[in-house]
Amino acid sequence: MKLTLEEANRIMAENNGHLDLYNTEITELPKNLTVGCDLYLSFTEITELPKGLKVGGDLDLRNTPITKLPDNLKVDGNIFGDPNLQPAIKRYYNMQKTSRNLLP
Repeated sequence: MKLTLEEANRIMAENNGHLDLYNTEITELPKNLTVGCDLYLSFTEITELPKGLKVGGDLDLRNTPITKLPDNLKVDGNIFGDPNLQPAIKRYYNMQKTSRNLLP
């Protein structure tokens, strides 16, 4: 089941900016989604994150089939994932550290 931007905004409005999709039938998120706080995707069948995803808090990807992160992902908090996702998480944090070091 694909989540629409309208549905995502409604859920966040009802949950103080959090998008809690834990254990739902969601398989796809809308492109350029901005989540004000945490995004919970644990125990979903979502296989990839959309381009332009921005998360103002934590991103929980535990118990999902996701194995890579999009290049333009922005997460202000922590990323949680299974062992198969750990190399991608490490790469993400290394890229963030490098890009921060490049700023004047």
